[in-house]
Amino acid sequence: MYEDVTTRSQADFVDPSRTTAYGLPVLNGKKVEVKTYDVFQEEIGSFIRAVERDEPVPMPPELALRDLKAVLDVYRIAGYSPR
Repeated sequence: MYEDVTTRSQADFVDPSRTTAYGLPVLNGKKVEVKTYDVFQEEIGSFIRAVERDEPVPMPPELALRDLKAVLDVYRIAGYSPR
């Protein structure tokens, strides 16, 4: 399975109100249609609902920190040094 990045960019140009962070998945050579939604609106909305309902947030801070460290490690290994 992989992402068809051409469907991501085309969708954003055709319908600028649709903000996606992904293209259609391709499985066994065939594009798989999936429900589209504004991923940023969904992320923020899920966070707000969790706070309002006093529930765990969808992305625990420990995972967010892990992901940030991974990205920083990639930059460091590539020789990029922030100023």
